[in-house]
Amino acid sequence: MILYFQSVVLLFLLCSLSVILASLCLVIYLSPTLHINDIVAKAHRRANLILRAFESRDVSLLLRAFLLYVRPLVGYNSVIWSPSTMKDISALESVQRRFTKRLHGLKNCSYQERLKRLNILSLELRRLHADLALTYKILFGHVDIDANLFDFCSTSTRRHQFKLFKHHTNHCTRSSFFCERIINVWNSLPSTVNFSSLNCFKQSIVSVDFSVFLKCSCPFVILIAGGCQCSITLPFLFFNCSFELSHFYLCMWTN
Repeated sequence: MILYFQSVVLLFLLCSLSVILASLCLVIYLSPTLHINDIVAKAHRRANLILRAFESRDVSLLLRAFLLYVRPLVGYNSVIWSPSTMKDISALESVQRRFTKRLHGLKNCSYQERLKRLNILSLELRRLHADLALTYKILFGHVDIDANLFDFCSTSTRRHQFKLFKHHTNHCTRSSFFCERIINVWNSLPSTVNFSSLNCFKQSIVSVDFSVFLKCSCPFVILIAGGCQCSITLPFLFFNCSFELSHFYLCMWTN
């Protein structure tokens, strides 16, 4: 009888352990952090090799090498694993941020200024453009994916005529999926966007301002007081805050 009871308890523990492991595997699968950490490490190593391998400090040469050999590492199939957390987004952006800062004559420039001078987009904005391009391909039948993934709005009186219906979800994991995260961006496209062809669509969205949807578009404000530190992004400083702090410092992270 005792042996039977021990066997039942052991079986129960094994079943519980299997459920826990399955839950952990599901969390790891739904979170792109492990994949992002891996590609970021590879991209940093390859960027460092470029800077060490070339004797020339020509900015255009080094930038071309970066665009050919490093940027594809952090942008391949980004629609599948595009991050939603600030930590992962910043980790990816640090690859381009660090490389451009080490280019000749750009060390003292801010990241946004470096992007303008080099005529390149941030990695976050490139992922957003890739999401929009895939949405266009799905809706207009350029890929073999069921267009029922999205639902068109029955009434759309503003902006363009291809607005999508936004389903309500209570789960943050679900809201970060491609078919959910892209709807607000797609619906915000102005009427000036050309939907006649894929190439015209890609060219027309380049001039659209998507800064409201970018989490790394503005610098951080770091509040340090009495050994406590918190970081707040500027777009969210629209509410009234009162801090009873004796001493605090504001540090702008623009590099």
